[in-house]
Amino acid sequence: MFSVGRRDGFVTLAKHGNILTLRIHMDARTEDAAIALELAGDMGLMHPNNQVLIDLTTYIGTVDWTIVRDLRRFAPWVDQGCTACAYLLHNTQLSWLVQIVTAFYPRVRHRIFRDEAAALSWLHEFAAKTQPGSNIGTGDAA
Repeated sequence: MFSVGRRDGFVTLAKHGNILTLRIHMDARTEDAAIALELAGDMGLMHPNNQVLIDLTTYIGTVDWTIVRDLRRFAPWVDQGCTACAYLLHNTQLSWLVQIVTAFYPRVRHRIFRDEAAALSWLHEFAAKTQPGSNIGTGDAA
């Protein structure tokens, strides 16, 4: 696990098995997310069989659409239909963001959750259906 950013906004990235968790805290900057994703790629954490949990429960910043459009640079396999992305939201205020991201990446399965355990369960189920023999959820955090 590692973090990128400042005290008033940062991004934390962790990997457990094949679940990549991106927690975007407070007023995290777009470049913090880009740096975190680049570091994850450099560390070998980005794989086509990753399932993704994006935690926006403490996010209060603005959205820079450049990073949303540039996600293919970090994960070029997003158009292959083998990835699910669970969004953890405190309330429904950011659900519009998930709808727009879904339009950018229609082959990724997107779903909103308020409970992290339910989100992780859904990601496990998706991986079991699409990637038999996956080791999702096993192993230590990277």
